[in-house]
This record gives sequence, C-alpha cells and structure tokens, in this order.
Amino acid sequence: MFEKYYSNRIKTCVMDVFEQDILSKINEHTISFIGGKVNLFPEFKDAICNAFNNAIQKSFVFQYANAYGNVNLRKYIAHRYNTVWNFDNLTEDNVIITTGSTQAFDLIGKVFLNDNDNILVENPSFIYSADFLKMYNVNTSSVSFDSNGLNTDELSSILSKDKFKMAYLIPNIQNPTTVSYSKQNRTDIFEIIKDKDLILVQDNTYGELNFEDKRLPFIGQNSRASNIYIGSLSKIFGGGLRLGFAIADKEIIDKLAIAKQTSDIHSENIIQYVIYEYLLNNDFDTYLKKLKQSYKQQLNIMLNAINETFPKEIEYSEPEGGIFLWLTLPSYLSGQELLKKSIEQNVLFMPGEYFTSNKTFSNKIRLGYTNIKQEKVIEGISILSSVLKENMR
Repeated sequence: MFEKYYSNRIKTCVMDVFEQDILSKINEHTISFIGGKVNLFPEFKDAICNAFNNAIQKSFVFQYANAYGNVNLRKYIAHRYNTVWNFDNLTEDNVIITTGSTQAFDLIGKVFLNDNDNILVENPSFIYSADFLKMYNVNTSSVSFDSNGLNTDELSSILSKDKFKMAYLIPNIQNPTTVSYSKQNRTDIFEIIKDKDLILVQDNTYGELNFEDKRLPFIGQNSRASNIYIGSLSKIFGGGLRLGFAIADKEIIDKLAIAKQTSDIHSENIIQYVIYEYLLNNDFDTYLKKLKQSYKQQLNIMLNAINETFPKEIEYSEPEGGIFLWLTLPSYLSGQELLKKSIEQNVLFMPGEYFTSNKTFSNKIRLGYTNIKQEKVIEGISILSSVLKENMR
C-alpha cells in the first residue's frame, strides 16, 4: 500500500518470510540451536546487580551523554587491546561505544559507503552483513576460504580487477564457520592488500572466546592506518545488553561519532556504566576463563551426541572457540528443507544459505550450543539425527 513512498534502500531489503515463520514457531517446548545465548552464572548476575545498584545512585547515568560513550569504559577497552591484543598506544580517543557490534558496522557504512562502491566480503559471512550492505546500494564481491583462512588466489584476482572501497573480514572464530585465519594466511592477505587504498574492517566479535586464549595479530595490525576493528561485550555479558565498540584512528572515530549522533545520540548510558563498574570491581579474565570452560563443555556434549547418533556422512571441524558449530551435509541435502521437517518436532537451527547473498551453502547448517541444558542438547541432536536419516539416500 505504501510502496511508492519507500526509499530505494529499503526496497532492496526483503524480510525473509521463512525466517519469520521459524521465529513464530518458538514456544516453551522448542529446542533452539539458532542463536548463541550467553551462559549466565549466579555470581555474575549478583555482581551485575551490585553494579546496577551502584549505577542508579549516580544521577548522571539517567541523563544524555556524548556519542563516543563512557570515557572510562573506552579507556578500559583501549588498555585491554594494548595489553592483550598487542596494539600500540591506543587511547580512549581510538574507541567509540556502539549499540552492539552490528551498529558499529552500520555506522562504518554511513561514514564510508556511497552508491555503487565495491565491497569485498567473505563467503559465507555474518548473517546480517549482506543486509547492511544492501542498504547502502553497493556492489559486493565474495572470497571463499578453507580451514586456513581466505583463498588468497581469489583475493588477489578480485582486487586486481577493480577498485574496492572496503573489505569486511572476520579473522578470529569466523561466523558461521568458526574458522580462524592462520598466521601465514594473515601475512599473505596483508601482502596482497598493503598497497590497496581500501578500508579494512576486521570483526573481532568472537575473538575473546578462543578456548586456548590464542590471539594472532590482526591483518596489518599497527601498520595500516585505515584499519577498523569491531568488538562486542554483548557476546560475553549478554546479547540483550547491546554493547559493542569500534577501534580506529581518531579521525575515523570522530566521523563515526557524528554518524552515531544521527542514529541514536549515544548508547545506553546506564548500561555502559554498569559494565564498567563490573569490570572495575571484578576479575574479567577469571570470568572469561569460566565462561569459555562452560562453552567448551557444552560443545563437547553436542559433539558427543552428534558422533553417537548422526550419519557418518555428516562432517564438521571442531571449533577452537565461539558459540557455534558448522556442519556439512551430503550435497543433495538442503538445510532449509531439513529445517522445515525438524520444526515439526520443535527443533530449530540455521540453514547455511542464510549466511550468503547468493544462496549457496544449502547443504550446510549452523548449530548454537551455548545456554542449553544438557538433556535438551542430547534430545535435540537425537531428533535432528532422525530427520537426517529419514532424508539420506
């Protein structure tokens, strides 16, 4: 009815009817492997409650704040990336707080992207990245990858054919595949792009969730001024908090702040203060270690159930961290068709084609294994196994 009023941007984006149908079927009996929910420990909830009680005593947390975010939280993030991720001399001026890491990506789009710019992405990639880029009417080219990272021959070939404004990569525990680029792959990518005049966005949303605390240098870390890094606190403390950040040169951060002012003025002041208060009065690394141990245990429960029940033709690579498992089905099977059948038995997962703009990876599925009771994981995997066996040749 209102089609003639809509912008060209929104016309390019279509809400997936099938996805909405999936979400509408979630009920109290549903076993959902769709999203990675954060494990919440009683002592963490108690500490957050204390932090919140302290926060609400401060009248300023109820008032407007600046677009950059809580200065102490920004200092904390800068210090952590200097000491843990080996950055050189980051300060709060290199950090902006965003309403989730997804907003960081959206703000980057607002600042840098014009119609018909060429953007390079992974294939597959973060489920919403294609939708973000559609909103800016850009041209995307995708690069495949394997267990070591990006296909550098493809990357070199694509970059030689046209000028690219930006590349968006997830080098640490990539979503959805959980692959982390090898050190050599990062070096090879840097050699290919070092003379290219492009913005390199590296999404580190799951980087802190590596089970072995493995932290490889980012591509061009400390040497490319046009690098931007995205991170998330939501994936550590709870998705509902919607707290992320971007790290970049101060000039870029200032432009992102302008874009943020026109989006939501600033991220929630009280949530920023609560998280900083928690970080100030608790050992973050101790909490993170416990969180990752619980994730590893839950992953093992799922893998054991899969190994015991799934047909041997189903393949996967064990993740080195994160909250997801990426599986490969026989080529003749469709994850989306299987989902239609598993929904009938109250089990949900994400089909692989949702993570690509060209609807490839139809024989892939992603399972989230966190924040699900052990018996529900075993039950859900058993149901999926039955659905798979009924459709195997």
